Amino acid sequence: MENLYNRLFKYKPEKELSSSENFITESFVYILDFSLKHSTEFLLHFFQRLGITINKQDYHKIFIDTQRQFETIYNLKAIPDICIQIDSNLFIFEVKYDSGINEYQLPDNPIITINQIDKYQGIITNPKLILHIFTIVIHSSNIDFKKSNPDFKDEILWHEIYNSIRIYHSDNHIENYLHNEITKFMEDNKMAIPKVSYELQNGMQALLNLYDQIEIVLEKLKIPYNSSFGYNWTGYYLFRDSSKNDKYYGWIGTYWEVDKLTFIFSDPKAQEKISQEKRENEFERQVDTKIFCKYFIYENEHYFCLSAQEQLDKLSDWIGQNYDLLKLLSK
Repeated sequence: MENLYNRLFKYKPEKELSSSENFITESFVYILDFSLKHSTEFLLHFFQRLGITINKQDYHKIFIDTQRQFETIYNLKAIPDICIQIDSNLFIFEVKYDSGINEYQLPDNPIITINQIDKYQGIITNPKLILHIFTIVIHSSNIDFKKSNPDFKDEILWHEIYNSIRIYHSDNHIENYLHNEITKFMEDNKMAIPKVSYELQNGMQALLNLYDQIEIVLEKLKIPYNSSFGYNWTGYYLFRDSSKNDKYYGWIGTYWEVDKLTFIFSDPKAQEKISQEKRENEFERQVDTKIFCKYFIYENEHYFCLSAQEQLDKLSDWIGQNYDLLKLLSK
């Protein structure tokens, strides 16, 4: 099997390329390649996340490489971060860590701009080859790549990959060691679900971890949001749809309390319906504005005692239920 250090050594420093993305890409490909070469089941788990079912009997048909070059219909070279080929299926992955999706002016028509996913869609290859395009990112890009790229399949978040590695156990002790090391690396580099600890009561890092968790949940639930902050609050405005053209109709965040999160039912229709249906006893009310809201009390939920994944699941349930209720009351 190819050596990891040789994989990393092939990259030359360039201003346009992120060394961190190269490192992360090759490290992840190494554990995929290890699974392939040693016939372990991790590769099966990864393809399950892609919505694809494969068997170990298919392993001899699988080829994994990085930085493979293609010509495109745009007269631009395409160099996907990861390519995995199985028979007539080509899986292409654009990996992002500390940068966004790149854009390019067309050489023949500089007025037109395309992005990396457009470029991969325009790859010139065997017509019998079926393309499957994915991105692997820290946070959701909120770009609907499927509109103009029919072969774009999904956006994979790094914390999803982290979780799949963390819960996987192998009979191969070397693979277990590799997975343990890469999960530690991901935890240290904001690629994992951050755990919120009791330090929230006196520590800024724990507060930042809390907001990382909220953003992960909002993106997972596909709730449109914008950041919101002031001298005594910080949180997120919640919208009806991704256009965000209407005034926000919900809010989640904290007024710098150390004991709870607040979900505000800001929409006037929701406020009116709560009163009309005499449901006031189901809600709290803000002291100053008297607007109906709900609280997530950390101690009541035993939040600090949970693992990072359990914290995320509990937050996801609470935010999802309140957002669904907000939509219902705002009709």
